[in-house]
Amino acid sequence: MARVVGANEEELIHEYDALHGAPTAIRAADVFEPATPIRIKERRSPNWTLAMAVVLVLILGYGVYRVVGAATSGRTVAARAAATSHHRPSGRSAAVPSASPTPLVPSNVVIHLTAIEDCWVEFTSQAGQFISQAYVVGGDSKTWTFQQAVNMQIGNPGGIVLTVNGKRVGSPGSAGQPVTLSLGPGRPVSG
Repeated sequence: MARVVGANEEELIHEYDALHGAPTAIRAADVFEPATPIRIKERRSPNWTLAMAVVLVLILGYGVYRVVGAATSGRTVAARAAATSHHRPSGRSAAVPSASPTPLVPSNVVIHLTAIEDCWVEFTSQAGQFISQAYVVGGDSKTWTFQQAVNMQIGNPGGIVLTVNGKRVGSPGSAGQPVTLSLGPGRPVSG
């Protein structure tokens, strides 16, 4: 450009270098380097904290489901017991335990129930006071031990196998027909 306009080119170059600095050698890497750096995604390790949080939420959710389900089934068992309590024979009277037990009689009542089908049970004292109730799912077993004679109401006696004080009773009734058994230490099963 200096030649075209008739100016001294070396003088203009020295003046430019004085203002802007002398040119440095340019490398090929500098020429091809992008103006904004490129971010290369690195492979990150799994987020174990997130995985543990998800597992914890699942476990807590399952626990809440089981607790709510147990509370609901407890209300269902109570409703069934109330619904079937008016079907009990009216002529049945509670047996009164003897005043002087013999020394060879066991002092506990051990009841073992194996459910083939789902079944609910309720235990009351001989005086009729509520002791406990349970819902036993088919395939499960449950054992109760009482230190007194009890009445046991069974909601599905045909779907269980019952053992009382080590003696197998079997199925004490037919499926779907609730029965009430009177069980006591050293006494035979009576219905």
